[in-house]
Amino acid sequence: WLRDRREQLAADAPLSVRLAVWSAFVAAGLLVERLLLVALEDAGFVISAGVCACIGGGLLEVIRPPLPTREERDRGAMLTDEFLAFAADRLARGGRCHERDIVAAFRRYYPRYRYADMERSVDGQSLPDSEIADLARAWNGSMGRPGERTSTGFWKGISLAGGEE
Repeated sequence: WLRDRREQLAADAPLSVRLAVWSAFVAAGLLVERLLLVALEDAGFVISAGVCACIGGGLLEVIRPPLPTREERDRGAMLTDEFLAFAADRLARGGRCHERDIVAAFRRYYPRYRYADMERSVDGQSLPDSEIADLARAWNGSMGRPGERTSTGFWKGISLAGGEE
């Protein structure tokens, strides 16, 4: 779990570590509560401040973006590599095409992604159209933005090689 944390991946700490951290924070919280009670002499204010701090901490935990797991990161790297191979072979600078055409060409290029939902097949992998479109956007950014995507999904400056448009 330490290696996953260093690589900024989601990993649960062992129970012994979580228990030690919880104990340290409970002790620190009780110490701060006593110090504030001695300094301010108002138990209602100290309890209110503690509750507000807990609510703030909980809110920060809720809005924090989740870290990817090792499997998600490895799958993303594999998909990126596969899209780069596809793009080198099937995408060309210049012209125009629709995002749906890129998605369809990618699915034809890699049969294991033939359909968006391949859970019932033995050798296929499910891959939504939106993920393939995200790969195309990331490729465009990594290539210096040769294409510009319109709001209707057309790419100006990118076309499919081989006459498929």
